[in-house]
Amino acid sequence: MELLIEHVKMRPMAEELTLSYVPGEGSPEGFYRGLGFEPTGEENDGEVMMSLRLKRD
Repeated sequence: MELLIEHVKMRPMAEELTLSYVPGEGSPEGFYRGLGFEPTGEENDGEVMMSLRLKRD
């Protein structure tokens, strides 16, 4: 996942990376938060949406 994030950061127009997960026991929420993703407050088909703002050097 870290390689994917670094790859997307290199894209010229990339500003944000989004994903979703199914909440509940065993969900990857903690893993995604550890990578810097934050909940957007939105849900899609029962899945919680998260985003990561991409910073450029």
